[in-house]
Amino acid sequence: MKKIVFLLIVFSILVSKVYSQDIQRPPHFISQKVNSSEMIIDGIIDESAWERVEWSGEFQDIQGPEFPKPNQPTKMKMLWSDSLLFIAAYLEENHIWAHIEEDEKVMYYDNDFEVFIDVNRDHHHYFEFEFNALNKKWDLYLDQPYRDSVTPDNAWNCKGLQHEIHILGSLNEPSGNVDSAWTIEIAIPIHQLTGNIEPGDVWNVNFSRVQWQTNIVDGKYVKKKQREDNWVWSPTWQINIHRPEYWGQCYFEDEENPEIAFMSEQEWGVRLSLMQAYDFQRAYWKRHQSYSDTWPGKEEGVEMLSQGYRTIFQKEVGGQVWRVNEKGRVWLEKDKKTPKFWIWMSGHKELSYAEWELIFEEINDMGIRGLLLSTSSESARMLVPLAKKYELQLHIWMWAMNRGDAPAELMSVNVLGKSLAEEQAYVGYYKFMCPALPETKKFIENKVNELRRIEGIDGIHLDYIRYVDVFLPSGLLPKYDLIQDDILPAFDYGYHPEMLRKFEMKYGKNPKSIPDYAHDSLWQQFRMDQVTGIVNGLAHQFSSKEIQLTAAVFPDPNMSRTMVRQDWGKWNLDAYFPMVYNGFYEAGTDWIQKRMEVSREYFPHQNIFCGLYLVDCKEEKQLTKSISAAFKGGASGISFFDYWGMKEHHKKAIRKAIKKQGLWVE
Repeated sequence: MKKIVFLLIVFSILVSKVYSQDIQRPPHFISQKVNSSEMIIDGIIDESAWERVEWSGEFQDIQGPEFPKPNQPTKMKMLWSDSLLFIAAYLEENHIWAHIEEDEKVMYYDNDFEVFIDVNRDHHHYFEFEFNALNKKWDLYLDQPYRDSVTPDNAWNCKGLQHEIHILGSLNEPSGNVDSAWTIEIAIPIHQLTGNIEPGDVWNVNFSRVQWQTNIVDGKYVKKKQREDNWVWSPTWQINIHRPEYWGQCYFEDEENPEIAFMSEQEWGVRLSLMQAYDFQRAYWKRHQSYSDTWPGKEEGVEMLSQGYRTIFQKEVGGQVWRVNEKGRVWLEKDKKTPKFWIWMSGHKELSYAEWELIFEEINDMGIRGLLLSTSSESARMLVPLAKKYELQLHIWMWAMNRGDAPAELMSVNVLGKSLAEEQAYVGYYKFMCPALPETKKFIENKVNELRRIEGIDGIHLDYIRYVDVFLPSGLLPKYDLIQDDILPAFDYGYHPEMLRKFEMKYGKNPKSIPDYAHDSLWQQFRMDQVTGIVNGLAHQFSSKEIQLTAAVFPDPNMSRTMVRQDWGKWNLDAYFPMVYNGFYEAGTDWIQKRMEVSREYFPHQNIFCGLYLVDCKEEKQLTKSISAAFKGGASGISFFDYWGMKEHHKKAIRKAIKKQGLWVE
């Protein structure tokens, strides 16, 4: 009974601490700019650049200053250049040891030094680095904190990462030289974290030191069977470093504008009150599967906008609206308009920054405000600031199911038993994966997550999220000398053994045992549902409207199901881009209007942007008629394929259409 009473008292103390206003405002650090040439990463913190910047305050217990002060001091420094973030740390230690001798192992099983970086300060999409005294490292990326059962991306590696250790004493020698400390220098390539650093930028960061107590047994250090100590730069008020809302701030010094833009008391108060409401309701939901009618901050203006899947709390202060969603992501709400006109564009590696600027300037001058860009992560990071400069909303355009870099064992199989790893369907670059395989889903998720880490993009645009064409557009048939009056076995894909097994598990029969299985609606729907499951699974991960998920799809949901087994009428996307390329179908502009009318029946209120193929429009008048037909059919806007095929008569038609229709979706 005494134990229960004691636990209740402890719980009440913790709760009162979490929801009190006594949690201290996180610390900050001013990082000065240096030239990379000034720095030598050798673990010895003796460069003159380091001497110009003060050490941080000493680390404290992760639970806050009320807990015992660490008995061995730790401190850190930060510098930055155009290409690198530099970190130095000093860890006083009278017994230096480390057992883990390989990279990419869980380093906190040893005494270690850890770095956490949240570039956009939203408590999600952050990076973690851990190092032990043997100079082994573990780096990983987290979409969101562990509290929401996230699986970290351990496969992520920071390319170009530099780190070195210097031992002041001996290592793994209890009877060796007297130990006093170990130091570390780290250089992190900025392009691995974000596009670039601008003077005046602020990141959320934290540093942690995991410290185990040891005994000396047979001349070796052996950990005691007790909990480790966690000493941090910025306390998180629980034994849990993965509470990014309580991390400190790194301010990148701006010599031309020395006024420091640290988080104001007002912003800190808003963020704290939102997170307290989130913490309370999250805990309440776990116990009751519903939300409480009251929550911390309600009387001070914290509102709950919705319940269930996408719950959002918000608070308005000084004309600004701050929000937190059901997964603890905090952001400042912006009145972001949706562009009415978009353009697809493949990237060219050889283009210089100056050449990109001329292109973006021209796109902006035409009135186009949405850009669907196929490019590498590195190029995208470089181009984000340029897109912002020219008011372009940037969605990274990626191939999804059709991946030439996918393993052969993931390739789709046709009814003849031929895999795309060994058999060509139409063209050699058709390398569609089987959507029934868990490895395919994971492969696509990894590619999407890689793009989601690009700070500042507005969305991700999926393409080739379907099967091999069952039926080609009529205008393409002569190119392949084909007649497709019916389903041809060579192009009937979706017969991977795993697909057949899953169908049989669900329906108790092999699909090939069904009479006329090629036309069987149940079998066709099952295959389409595998793709839909991947798309809607991705959509579920896009937990706020800050980053959108869109897709290029076939002309309307009915045609898509027949032609490529793509059931996009069931997809939960932020916007849809049907490729209504009437020339491929030997059809006129009235066909464009009809396709949009069919699509609008499926999605009465969502944004649907009609894709038009510029090459088919030989004259200005033809493009003008196509744009008009799309809007008559109910299009929210237009997307043009593509920038590189744009001629002067196209530009004239586009300028006139934008002047008539306006820049933004109402």
